[in-house]
Amino acid sequence: MADDYGLALQQALIARLRADAALAALVGGRVWDAPPQDPTYPLIALNDLVVRPLRTDGKAAARVTFSFDAVSQKRARLEACRIGELIKAALDESDLSVVGFAQVQCQWEVTGVDRDQVSKTHIATVAFRAILDG
Repeated sequence: MADDYGLALQQALIARLRADAALAALVGGRVWDAPPQDPTYPLIALNDLVVRPLRTDGKAAARVTFSFDAVSQKRARLEACRIGELIKAALDESDLSVVGFAQVQCQWEVTGVDRDQVSKTHIATVAFRAILDG
């Protein structure tokens, strides 16, 4: 049995980001569904992922909204912003290979940058929408 929409897309997204040379130069292989408890920074972590059904022409499809956090411990926002822009470049309008599904589109929706006062990190949250058939 194939993975569901969300799990299949999550695997494809993380693989794409880990394979991106520009991101690797900044974060190495630190792209996770959930980072370890005491991570090395900077890093990228999958934030939310929500799957909603679509029914068109009697076929099953799904609209998936998701976001990634680019997390930096630098005092300024610059590093988090740069990583966020590279995430957007790697995924927006990308031709992802999603096992078991035909990926129709992946589009960037919004980016926001904030400072976490507790962990003293800057976090760029980059949100997307994808539609998968299958």
